[in-house]
Amino acid sequence: VEQALIGFLQKLEKATNERALKHQELQKFWRESFQSYMGRMKFPKKIDEYPRRFFHLHAMRYVLQKTDPQIVWNLCVGNSKPTMPVLEKFVEISQITTKTSFWINIDIVPELQQYNEKIIKKQFQLIKNTNFGDLSLVEGKNIKIFNITGSLEDFFELYEHHFQKSQEVSQVLFCLDGISNVSIEPSDLLKWWKSIMVMIVANFKAWY
Repeated sequence: VEQALIGFLQKLEKATNERALKHQELQKFWRESFQSYMGRMKFPKKIDEYPRRFFHLHAMRYVLQKTDPQIVWNLCVGNSKPTMPVLEKFVEISQITTKTSFWINIDIVPELQQYNEKIIKKQFQLIKNTNFGDLSLVEGKNIKIFNITGSLEDFFELYEHHFQKSQEVSQVLFCLDGISNVSIEPSDLLKWWKSIMVMIVANFKAWY
């Protein structure tokens, strides 16, 4: 699983870097959004005392508990702080399994890779860095966390050809609402979305 995953992520980063050259205005928009807003978001506090305020976090943790996935694809990161309680739950679950679990943060803004690595390493003192060429991950007991640059268009296209689900690997998708950020013409969006849903149903145990 790990070697297939690493190969897929390396292809995804390469494809996304090439796409960024064609969509520089989109890159500029998300960089500015991160600098002015997303990068300033903080850790949520006392989420169990405010279930309605933190509904999304509770829903994602519920998905983790019900599906026990080996791989989590987090498609709409921006800043890992607001979803840290979900990652904490995944780390907790990974400690009682014999398989290595994988959490992948995917964001189109390159600055997020180093930013989120720093936040995650500080939050989980047990975690260290490992490199696979240009690809970097942080890891601890039974868990490996990737923070990569990737576009959703490239993710779905490459996944279908390079990282199909195997029967032994349970996978879930988080932040599927990030679909609204794709650089696809409105006239083509519905057709594209229908094809994506077919692929998601075939390959993922759950999504949110």
